[in-house]
Amino acid sequence: MKPLFRVCLVFLLATNLALACDKLESGLIAKGEPFQTEFHVCKGKAPGPVILVNGGIHGDEVAGIKAAEYFRSVRLHNGTLIVIPRMNRIASEKGVRFENIEFNHQFPGRADAKFYESRLAHALTRFIGERKPALILSLHESHLHRLKKGNKFGGQVIYYGVKPAPANLTGAIRRINAHLPEPDRHFVATYYPVNGATSEVWTALFGGEAYAIETWRGYALEERIALHKDVVRGFLQQMGMGLMD
Repeated sequence: MKPLFRVCLVFLLATNLALACDKLESGLIAKGEPFQTEFHVCKGKAPGPVILVNGGIHGDEVAGIKAAEYFRSVRLHNGTLIVIPRMNRIASEKGVRFENIEFNHQFPGRADAKFYESRLAHALTRFIGERKPALILSLHESHLHRLKKGNKFGGQVIYYGVKPAPANLTGAIRRINAHLPEPDRHFVATYYPVNGATSEVWTALFGGEAYAIETWRGYALEERIALHKDVVRGFLQQMGMGLMD
């Protein structure tokens, strides 16, 4: 790519993204650490909820990473959308579930922990505590389909970890499934708390609703990405956040 063309392309991309957001912020969580990871914040012109979408808690779950990246550049009518595409950047770059220890069991983390996963969890928890999103959507994938696991576990499941079920869950699932004609693509909700997981820990510490969304890896990658997008859009609509796309 010629240097002048590259400069023009970068300028156009930055201009388009700036036009999509009333206020745009990007930065690094745990800046300066080997495990630092990027975040992006887009604010619409009108007030509304603060919502977090994240991918890459497990580095080999590519569809969630790709879907999260997509939401970096959506156009918002209202509210604030925070996107962390690669929660565990090191594992995501290597394409492995985790490097040392199961990352999604380390929250809220420790600043002085031996393994970086716990130190990263601590930095992410501090970041979430500062932003306090009303909704957290963590994008995952599963090798199993819920139809093979009694319709309760595996892909096409939205997990929550508190009782009673969060207020927006039923309405969001209704919106999501209305756009999915094939019954095997439909999502169901399962109560399944996991010790040390983002959903349970961040809800307990900061309030709000948090969900882990699993798509089935038996579907093609592009379809899994599309399914994640459908889920995120359904929750955003349920929460009253308007997308211009």
